[in-house]
Amino acid sequence: MTELPPLLLLLLAFVAVGTTAWFLGRRSVPVRRVRLPRDYLSALDHLVNERFDLATEVIERLAATRSEQADIQFALGSLFRRRGEVARASAVHERLRESSVAAVREQATFELALDYLAAGLLDRAERYLEECAASKAHRERALDRLAWVYEQQRDFSGALRIWHEMPGEMRAARAGTAAHYLCELAEQALLQGELDRVRTLLAEARSHDPDSARASLLAARVARRTGTPDEARMAWRQVFLARPMLQAVFMDEALAGADAQQRREFLAAVSGPHALRRAADTVAGRFRCGSCGLESVAWQWRCPSCRNWDTLAIAGVSEQRVSG
Repeated sequence: MTELPPLLLLLLAFVAVGTTAWFLGRRSVPVRRVRLPRDYLSALDHLVNERFDLATEVIERLAATRSEQADIQFALGSLFRRRGEVARASAVHERLRESSVAAVREQATFELALDYLAAGLLDRAERYLEECAASKAHRERALDRLAWVYEQQRDFSGALRIWHEMPGEMRAARAGTAAHYLCELAEQALLQGELDRVRTLLAEARSHDPDSARASLLAARVARRTGTPDEARMAWRQVFLARPMLQAVFMDEALAGADAQQRREFLAAVSGPHALRRAADTVAGRFRCGSCGLESVAWQWRCPSCRNWDTLAIAGVSEQRVSG
């Protein structure tokens, strides 16, 4: 039932198109006065009652008899893709790419990219999405999916490039995501010992998200590498003040090498009336995604299910920032 509303909206649109065509063609083609709307409504009825095979048959018949209507062809391709018949969907959209109408060709290209995404063929999807990104009608949706493709491939330089190509409002809404891209690149540079590059990447990440706990966390690791424990503890304090919940994940790392006095001072600096309990006091140290509800025993900056950033939290614990 989760996929039904988009299909209903799609078929409702085609009902409107079909009904308009019926009224316009009443005088010249009387034999179609009843049949065309009836076929549309029949397909809609099958969808409402989840008879997807029958709905596909009706739309396929319409597509065969009225091949000049691209909307019907797109409906057919969409149904094939939703049923997992990606090869049939892509065949429909490949034919539509040969249309003499530019808008139809652009829509077919985007749908073909979605077909390949559904099939897990990311390289082919990327090629068509790059093409769609050059069109005004599909640019934003294509860039959105291109960023997702690069994230899946862990090509965060590519994902950051796509972010820079997004319109201003999209960039502003995803500034935190861009900061994560830069932190991913910083982690790679840290593994390679390129500390100056790490600092440059973290500075850029903070320009997008000044309160990035992840950037502070990586700065703390750099400080520890360069032999300045006080600077490292200050950076760790920034991490825990920005995201108190991270105490349950990274406190042991933050306190590594500290003596008893330093541990007491540090814990006092990050504690407060709303400080979170340590991992041993949490519900088995489990985390839950606030977006999709996935539970995980391991901390991740990005949910492995819904692929959203910064959505994991300790299950059953409400996070609040610590002031100061």
